[in-house]
Amino acid sequence: SARAKPRPDCARPYEASRLRPCADTCPPPARHYPGPLPCPPPGSPRPAQPQCVRAWLQRSSVPPRCCAAWLLRAGDVTTQVSLQPALKFNGGGHINHTIFWTNLSPSGGGEPQGELLEAIKRDFGSFASFKEKLTAVSVGVQGSGWGWLGFNKEQGRLQIAACANQDPLQGTTGLVPLLGIDVWEHAYYLQYKNVRPDYLKAIWNVINWENVSSRYSACRK
Repeated sequence: SARAKPRPDCARPYEASRLRPCADTCPPPARHYPGPLPCPPPGSPRPAQPQCVRAWLQRSSVPPRCCAAWLLRAGDVTTQVSLQPALKFNGGGHINHTIFWTNLSPSGGGEPQGELLEAIKRDFGSFASFKEKLTAVSVGVQGSGWGWLGFNKEQGRLQIAACANQDPLQGTTGLVPLLGIDVWEHAYYLQYKNVRPDYLKAIWNVINWENVSSRYSACRK
């Protein structure tokens, strides 16, 4: 089993406890959530990542209706640049966890079927080889980050990639995200301590291949 971070801002179409014993999603203390934005003190619930962005904007001099286009028209390059770390970390975290929670299911596991399975065999040789490669890339992430299966639209093929911290896959590599594996240490520390490979071995038992297949079909239209 593994502990993964709860994200109240992200849709999770099942009770968190139903992922046990493969993914134990009981919330760790707030101190396990490092981040650049001002959030409540340890022991109080951490706000959703979009709320953190809004809180940061409220504490800055950014206009309430600020957007990239407004800042460009205003010629405010300094503010544009200053917003990037907060938006990347919290916006990326929201994107990543929204995908992550729907990539998991209490009735998951096994292998994908249909076009996705054929694409995996074409691009990685076999499902077993794909699983081994994505696991190895995820184990090898230094510090905090994510392991990903993505789709390269230009080449029409599947690719495996890793992203640091909360960097979103598509914004970082151009790949369309299909399956994400959270390897921030606090996603599994309370259950597996620092033995990331054990967590990654268990996570395959709750992968929602229907969701991954739907994402694959949608990005090819």
